[in-house]
Amino acid sequence: MTEPSLPDLFAYGKRTFDSLVADLRAHGIAVHPDIGIRRGDGVMSYYSIADRKIYLSVPNPQTPVGKLQTMVLASVLTAGDEGELHALFEVFLPRLIAHELAHHLRHAHGKFGSNPWEEEQVANRFARALTLRRMAPAERTRARELVERVLNGLSPRIGVKDAATMSYHDVLFALNAAGKMGDTTVQRAAVAQRMFDAETQRMLAESGDLPTAIGKQLDLRQALIADINSEYADDFLKYVYYHAGWLHLDLTGRDPEYVEALAREHLGVHANLLPLYPENEQVGEENVVAAFAASVRCKGISEPAARHLYKRYRALLWRLLREQGLLRPGDRDVLNRESAFFLESFSEGASDALKYVAHLASERVRALFPSALSARAKHLPAPDVGLLHETDARLYSHVVHFQTDLAAENTLARLTLLETSNVLSRVPAESVMALSHVLTRIVLAPGETLFWEGEESADVFLPIRGEIQLAALGHVLGVVQPGVLLGETAFFSRRPRHLTARALTPCELYVIPSTDLISFAYRHPSVLMQIGGVFARRLEDGENEAAADMEEPRTLQFVKR
Repeated sequence: MTEPSLPDLFAYGKRTFDSLVADLRAHGIAVHPDIGIRRGDGVMSYYSIADRKIYLSVPNPQTPVGKLQTMVLASVLTAGDEGELHALFEVFLPRLIAHELAHHLRHAHGKFGSNPWEEEQVANRFARALTLRRMAPAERTRARELVERVLNGLSPRIGVKDAATMSYHDVLFALNAAGKMGDTTVQRAAVAQRMFDAETQRMLAESGDLPTAIGKQLDLRQALIADINSEYADDFLKYVYYHAGWLHLDLTGRDPEYVEALAREHLGVHANLLPLYPENEQVGEENVVAAFAASVRCKGISEPAARHLYKRYRALLWRLLREQGLLRPGDRDVLNRESAFFLESFSEGASDALKYVAHLASERVRALFPSALSARAKHLPAPDVGLLHETDARLYSHVVHFQTDLAAENTLARLTLLETSNVLSRVPAESVMALSHVLTRIVLAPGETLFWEGEESADVFLPIRGEIQLAALGHVLGVVQPGVLLGETAFFSRRPRHLTARALTPCELYVIPSTDLISFAYRHPSVLMQIGGVFARRLEDGENEAAADMEEPRTLQFVKR
């Protein structure tokens, strides 16, 4: 191999650092004022807790020592020629810098712990969120091939087969990426794991989905983690092997990571929102009346708030009916079984299924049904005192009394998007509020890509601001405006994306991860039906467009319905 000649890698690293810091700030995640990047003098890069600096150790091809380091690295990384070595640096450097930035964030937020393996996995997840979205599928494939070559060269020197896979932060993800567990099995296990906060190995063992061979590998997991905690940073080859293996899994994996979600989970950075509703509320008649009155008084000021409070009224009435208001207690089992239908069979301006159970109610509860309260709406008491939960009271005060409340303002902004979405408009207020707390915001600059044609991911997006251009096979198909569901085709088909979505203007979106949406949709059938409706309309629009294209080409324009 001839002596490699590399560009100024440190300058490239500095540009990458500046870009990543700007991306973090765009997502509302501030770095410490002292953070910076300096040239390291060893073989490994690191973040220094002492001075809050990232020390980037890359060869300087202008010096004799740098040329020697370049030759050694080319050998370690099994680079076939100068072009491959350059390509490897282009893959590794952005991830490396993002990784060290994540260590800084953990340090700055007081979250940096004493378990090196755990800190490495958290930093890898941040690095994945910050860098992989920028890579097209073809670039990922090329990067994966390069990293595979590195792994093939280093694996015999490590001595433990699949050590990187079995030490990866997410065992389900790793087994799937390694081809040892199918997509459907992983998807179902992931939903159950998230719902019950289950320990992965025990859950798989008890399910019967854990083959003996995989079970033995998982038994090695704790030993591998202990080895990483004790010495892997002291062994350069082992250090490179593990990071190459973890990167390979990231490049192979299906579901992306998101900066804001990781900040919530690992930095303790939460949006300032109103509290969630408790599961078991003790409801009185005055609470039902107050929620109805609050909805009426919000109309004309904030329609999303009025709609949300009306759905709260319906939920409270339904609870009161089931628990205290039935003429025949035997009807309770039927109402419990059919709760989803009655609570989600609601559409403004259309028939409300609730009225068809009024005959089951006692006289005092029947007087709380929509038609009865509407008839005396002007004479209902002010809702300020009777609202059952702090969230309802603060939302009402913010809207009607114009009380300054940042949490109420932020919550209302999210409710406005969710309550006006065709997909989520029928979901009960309590579930919409819960969803508002797990929404993850994505920020895109003009030209940045949200997802790529051919990408394997199934998350669904709700644009908040800006315009997203859709294209396929190099042809522009249309522009998505705020409020339109985006990405539902891949969610349903579980196939690679058939479109590329790219920001035309500065954009903000909320993402609903596919795993969360699956469990949410099972609890709320109306969501699945509405997404299916959007999917069907999109297919119909596509068929109509194809017919029109036979006569005259034109561009689709997806707008908020």
